[in-house]
Amino acid sequence: MLEAVASQDLWIWHAFCGPTGSQNDINVLQQSPLFLTQRNGTAPNCPFQVNDHLYKRGYYLTDGIYLSWSVFVKSFPYPHTPNEKKFKRQHEAAKKDVERVFGVLKAKWGILNRPMRSKTVKKIRSVVYTCLILHNMIIKDDGRAIAPVHIQDPPVEPVFDDTAYS
Repeated sequence: MLEAVASQDLWIWHAFCGPTGSQNDINVLQQSPLFLTQRNGTAPNCPFQVNDHLYKRGYYLTDGIYLSWSVFVKSFPYPHTPNEKKFKRQHEAAKKDVERVFGVLKAKWGILNRPMRSKTVKKIRSVVYTCLILHNMIIKDDGRAIAPVHIQDPPVEPVFDDTAYS
């Protein structure tokens, strides 16, 4: 089971890996460190305004099974107006970005595409997080990340100066 926050460029911003089986969306929500700050009211301020209403914190696009919290934005199950239909299309497009990331990860790292039942939860987490880190490193190295300012590595001093032997 993998919970992830990803952007359109396939960059994975957050991931939480838990054991398979008893995990569903609600159980993951209760265990995820991403929502801990939301639950205890210490999430960072991220104000934005919609229809003349100011919201203090960010939001997450979710499926209909999630609780009715102000930070969760669900799609309309049966949109009727043109605006509702447009919102549903945009919402589904954004959710497809995350699904696309899962597909890319499974295609790139074959170990994620098959069951790992014989391994411990700790080993499974290590394998999954290693694949995610390598995935982000490849995205960054290819120059395909949307926000490279946030993920730029500090400059590294050269270890060996070959000009001294010239």
